[in-house]
Amino acid sequence: MKGLNQYLPKIGWGILLSWSVAVTAEAEINTASSDEAALSLFQQMGQALTQLSYNGIFTHEHSGNLDPIRITHQVINDVEANRFKHLTGSANAIVQRSDASLCAREDLSQQTLLPRTDDSLDSHYLLKLVGEDRVADRSVYIVNALPRDEFRYGYRLALDTETAMPLMMATISGNRMLERFQFIDFQPVTNTAEVVDELIEPKRDEVLLLGGCVQTADLAHWRLGWVPSGFQLISAKVTDSAEMLAFSDGMSRFSVFVSRVLGRKTLEGEARRGGTLVYLDKIVIAGEPYQVSIVGEVPKTTAQKVASAVIPLARR
Repeated sequence: MKGLNQYLPKIGWGILLSWSVAVTAEAEINTASSDEAALSLFQQMGQALTQLSYNGIFTHEHSGNLDPIRITHQVINDVEANRFKHLTGSANAIVQRSDASLCAREDLSQQTLLPRTDDSLDSHYLLKLVGEDRVADRSVYIVNALPRDEFRYGYRLALDTETAMPLMMATISGNRMLERFQFIDFQPVTNTAEVVDELIEPKRDEVLLLGGCVQTADLAHWRLGWVPSGFQLISAKVTDSAEMLAFSDGMSRFSVFVSRVLGRKTLEGEARRGGTLVYLDKIVIAGEPYQVSIVGEVPKTTAQKVASAVIPLARR
């Protein structure tokens, strides 16, 4: 990723850190073109997130709290696994694992769960390379991703100049930072012999979370009549009592949970933790109430529209 300095503006760092929304009109954001350098960096970041193994410690800053977390991320033979351990509070760890070889790579256009869109990230975010800095004692490029509509948040990222891994990611609403993830130690792993066995077989007291597969959506009983443009179905889980459908636009992500209500009592309301919103609503189908929960990094107006767009599929 050398040679990007030609794209960097020669201005003071204090100005570079100012959030571009404050000085960029909405109409200009909607019509402006993203930097070629920023687009290239985001493509490299996507590869790094799914292909790079690393160890590190990052902080999660949200709602006045600062949580330090140790992470081990390994990608071996299509198996992607993370081990998260909070360094304050409870010492229990969470292991998150997904095995791409177990999921059929089907064409999502064959699914009937959402309106199909093929728009690129640039269609929904104005991507700008705005400067350089250091994070976790490593050189980084600073990139802003400004939303082109009201259905998603903006982001500021610090991308490692060597690996394109995001070493800092802040979620921005208007001029307010909702949360920030930032590495304070980051070590890429190039020797696959250093795989941590606990990621494959977690310890007894650790929580194991398995990723969903897209083809599971074929078993779902629900679909969305509307999603913000650019959001795609990325995984699904179907059980006897509940269903989960997860969507992403390449930056933001939200999940939709639908479950049958026991006792006919539903919950309604909202709660927020940093950039993550939990929005609770209900729908009534053939006189039966169902709980709908939207969880993700989206504004409340987006969650409300998604919740109202949940409709049942015709039973097969």
